[in-house]
Amino acid sequence: MSYGQWANASFTEQKVATGAFTTGTSDDYQDSLKDIKIYPNPSTGLIYIDGLVNRDNELWYLQLADMSGRLIYSVKLDPTEKAITLPDVARAVYVIKVFNKNFTFTTRITLF
Repeated sequence: MSYGQWANASFTEQKVATGAFTTGTSDDYQDSLKDIKIYPNPSTGLIYIDGLVNRDNELWYLQLADMSGRLIYSVKLDPTEKAITLPDVARAVYVIKVFNKNFTFTTRITLF
């Protein structure tokens, strides 16, 4: 099954979202990123992101797409900020992607 530009990703849906990791980084940096959590799931639109590492002032981004892969929302993240308010969208399951130049975390989130 393909999810737009995120084909071949594996997903797990829990109260705390976990997802697929894609990295091009060293093992120690990769290990520090394994603790990324996006919660609550399901959510009303206010989510929290834990575990972003701000190494060398890297830029982090968040993208929200519907299940067909259509990009709904994109924003630059401040790794020190934990709370993110997503746009007011229809109740549905979405794909959320958090990434920088070396790392991508992808998971599903239910918005209601």
